Amino acid sequence: MNVLLGKLETISNETGDSNKPGKAQNAGDEFKRLKAHIASDVKSVRESLKEREQLLERPSTAGSKATVQLSHKIRQQLKTLHEDANKLRELQRKEMAKAKGKTLPVQQAEQRQELVELVFKHIEECEALERRRYGTKTTEARVELFSGGKNAGPSSVTATRVPTGGTELPDLETAEGLKQLQRKDQQIDEALEQVAEGVSELKNIALDMRDEVKIQSSMVDEITSKVDSANVHLNSMNKRMKKTLESTRSADRFILDFILLVILLGVIGYIVSMLR
Repeated sequence: MNVLLGKLETISNETGDSNKPGKAQNAGDEFKRLKAHIASDVKSVRESLKEREQLLERPSTAGSKATVQLSHKIRQQLKTLHEDANKLRELQRKEMAKAKGKTLPVQQAEQRQELVELVFKHIEECEALERRRYGTKTTEARVELFSGGKNAGPSSVTATRVPTGGTELPDLETAEGLKQLQRKDQQIDEALEQVAEGVSELKNIALDMRDEVKIQSSMVDEITSKVDSANVHLNSMNKRMKKTLESTRSADRFILDFILLVILLGVIGYIVSMLR
């Protein structure tokens, strides 16, 4: 839901909001103001084409004054649309000329160029529908009708059933916002691709670290085994040295005891000789 609201807000910011008076004028963006005006006129032309088609489908109103007046109104609307579209294209070209060498302004000018092309496509489609209002078999009747001939009348004009209510072209009022959303989606996709590449690199680094840890762990185990073996050997040597020292100390003690015994005997002999 938040994503949809964000998209609607973006479209509203790009196309302008009629509920906020003076927004486009206060912003000073003539391009947006003129684009909104053209979008409204295109919608009006399509409604007029649909209304005229309904009149032409009824024999009683096919060649009536109301139909002729509506056709004249449509041609005037198309003429005005052409003039406004040319002004819009001129504004876009000036903006493109000023934006040379600047990344963001150039990008905006290119986006508006696409919008100008879409405006002309809408106008061309409306003109095609306006030109196809009558069938080829009634050309003479059309000439007679607009020249005020005697035979002009409801029964002398037939109309082809040309659909005028719909179009496959994007709506001018939302095209710019949708284009921006598409570009943002593309930027998000590119950012996600970069993140995916970074994650892949981190995964490779983690795998390399895991292999290195395995090698280091194996080396540590080997060193630990060697240290344990050295400790066993050292303990064995200590025991042997202790036994050697103990045996050496026993021999020295025997000699010392013998010397002390000789001295003791000498003292005893001296005392005995003195008593005699």
